[in-house]
Amino acid sequence: VDICLHLDQQKFRPMLCAFWRTDSDIEKHWVRKLGDAGIPVFFPTSAAMSRNSADYFKGLLELIRVLRRSPVTIVHAHNEGGALAALVARAIGWCAIALRSAHTPLHLEWGSGALAGIFRRVFSDFAFPIMLDSEVAIAPWYAEHMRRLLVRRLLKRYPEMILNSRT
Repeated sequence: VDICLHLDQQKFRPMLCAFWRTDSDIEKHWVRKLGDAGIPVFFPTSAAMSRNSADYFKGLLELIRVLRRSPVTIVHAHNEGGALAALVARAIGWCAIALRSAHTPLHLEWGSGALAGIFRRVFSDFAFPIMLDSEVAIAPWYAEHMRRLLVRRLLKRYPEMILNSRT
């Protein structure tokens, strides 16, 4: 939100995509604040949707529909599903740069169960460090965990560190 509000509106046309709509008071506050600044906010999901795979893919299809009409320069994801969507958007040519900030504790990304474990190994531990243009750790312990991954050490691709006030 702060990045959108501080970009030079003469040079950039920021748009904020918040994947999961919650209809919370804080969400409404920021949507109103961004709207007052002339910055559009887009939600590919509705508050009625649950955070399951089926609703994720419905939201992803809506996001793809919007990006097809209006490609963007940067997709900055804040969760593992968003990072995967950013890679898809970049591969198709609907964005130039795909990056993510890791907010979910890394051992909890993708949820629980065997399939989640496979997704963590394939995407979070292997594909994201290789394929994303950049990753941001929001706390020192995130950065340390991310730095320990073998693929990062081999490629010398370490996360940037931006402290999050909530950690």
